[in-house]
Amino acid sequence: MIALSIIYVALNSILNKNASKHNLFLAFGFGLIHGCGFAATLSEMRLDGGQMAASLLTFNVGIEFGQLMIVLLLYPVIHYARRIRWTMPAMSATISVFGLIWLIQRAFL
Repeated sequence: MIALSIIYVALNSILNKNASKHNLFLAFGFGLIHGCGFAATLSEMRLDGGQMAASLLTFNVGIEFGQLMIVLLLYPVIHYARRIRWTMPAMSATISVFGLIWLIQRAFL
């Protein structure tokens, strides 16, 4: 589901000129799907009750820190790229291809 949500958002940004009107709903759905995926990863770790709170906290802090680093690194690139007309559709298409590859790997391999 995570890979499908990435593909959907990437293609939506190319095909839907009014995509920004639905960003709040997309962000909520995207976060919900990704949160469930991360919760599934934590549940596979089969942690004791005593370790659960600390593990959940460090896992979430690590995820948030990683996301923050990605945003800080990519924001200047995306900000500059928005000035060039063809780059945003090209980046969205590239992201959707990577999402498709990830989907195939997770579903069929």
